[in-house]
Amino acid sequence: MSAHFEVFICHRGTETKRNLVSVLNGMLGLKGITSFVDYEMTQGTEIKSAIEDAIKISSVHIVILSPDFENSKWCLDEVVQIMTMQSSAGTSRRARKVIPIFCDVERSMVRERAVRSSYNVRGSSPEEWKLWGEAVESLCNFKGFEYHSKTSLQWEKLCEIVVEVENFLKEVDSRTSILPEQGQQRRSPTQYYDVFVCHGSDTKHNMVSVLRGMLHLEGISCFNDHDMNHETERKPLIQEAIKKSKVYVIFLSPEFATCKLCLEDVYQIMNTQNSPDTSNTACSLIPIFYDVKPSEVRYQTKRYVLSRVSESTDDERKRWSKSLKNLSLRKGFEFESETMFQWKELKKIVKRVKTCLKEPRRKNLYAKQLDEVEKVLESRICKDLFLIGIHGPNKSQFVQLLVERICNEFDGLSMRHNVIEKIREENGLSRVMGELFSDLIRISDEEPLKNHELIYGSRYRQILRTKKCLLVLFDVENEIHQMRQLVERLNT
Repeated sequence: MSAHFEVFICHRGTETKRNLVSVLNGMLGLKGITSFVDYEMTQGTEIKSAIEDAIKISSVHIVILSPDFENSKWCLDEVVQIMTMQSSAGTSRRARKVIPIFCDVERSMVRERAVRSSYNVRGSSPEEWKLWGEAVESLCNFKGFEYHSKTSLQWEKLCEIVVEVENFLKEVDSRTSILPEQGQQRRSPTQYYDVFVCHGSDTKHNMVSVLRGMLHLEGISCFNDHDMNHETERKPLIQEAIKKSKVYVIFLSPEFATCKLCLEDVYQIMNTQNSPDTSNTACSLIPIFYDVKPSEVRYQTKRYVLSRVSESTDDERKRWSKSLKNLSLRKGFEFESETMFQWKELKKIVKRVKTCLKEPRRKNLYAKQLDEVEKVLESRICKDLFLIGIHGPNKSQFVQLLVERICNEFDGLSMRHNVIEKIREENGLSRVMGELFSDLIRISDEEPLKNHELIYGSRYRQILRTKKCLLVLFDVENEIHQMRQLVERLNT
């Protein structure tokens, strides 16, 4: 792990590390903000000293107070260290910030227990209770955020927290915002969408909220029915959105099969696959089995027994059963909320969506050559840097097909023309490097970074540190040596 951290996230791992913390850590990372989370420590690290050092180094301390937080000696000791540092901030030249997040707990109740030093931690002493109580009471005096897992939209709420962190760090280090404003996408019966997300109430506020945010960052439009409360308003818009979407992501969760509207959506989606009226005959289905097994959906067992659906008819259950069975036979993702990290798995889903949207129309064109290049990429995947040269007639068309096929395997992409001509100009190499750097850092369709923002700030190095990047350089003639020099310089 990096020896430098800007944010320390104090949390009760059993409750929040795989969901809230996983996503918050990922969102901060998108901005090049380094955060310490204990589950990313390398094996063999001395845990206690690593945590203490990270708290000392960090400028921002985020404390996620969840229901079981107060039963952890580790968590309470971390709060004591954080608040001790904060109380001595006046004697230090370094500015620090503490942000409490009250996750499914009330601030008043946390404060009350702190005042009474009401902690029941095994092996702890009255002296520790008093120390913990004073630290937590002091923490409750700081401006923070309230997060309710059943009602708060996770992506939108975490965006508020990330903005708070970034605004504070701007005072120390000039930063350019990467996450866009999170306005709701407008709904229109005539609008076409890239993605339609079908989901139940138990994934609406966490997985679905974050997935929509991640897709929005990629410039992928997604139908949003969040503020629809009445079936009469919802039904016609949903039907049109399903017809006019290219990719369907369906979260098959424990509560999904209890919702008649969700089952009807699946039925319509499966029918749309073969409908001549659909705007896209190559629509893609991505089922997500969220805390359920595919067999449970396929055979309608356990939580997918359709006879439990209230006010349903035999005909409805029959068509739902057929649709669920056909859907369960599609390749998708299995997600277990107790063992998997939300951010990591959602990145895989976003990658799959992008692949579906960019599937080449002429799949058989250059198929053999494309397969050969893909094999070379797979064989050299562990190398830090390697070059592939493409020449011959129609090379531009081939390169376009190749990029469409493999670009989702990479985190950053830059395509530049007339490279050799530009390098031969005065300061050409540095200028081309700046253009490449800008492409690899910016997200979606944001404006290129300005020259004074580019070279070679630690923040941008941090953003690229773990990225796998694809550079496509046109018109390089036979100057392979200069191309290698350019890419190696950018790599270092």
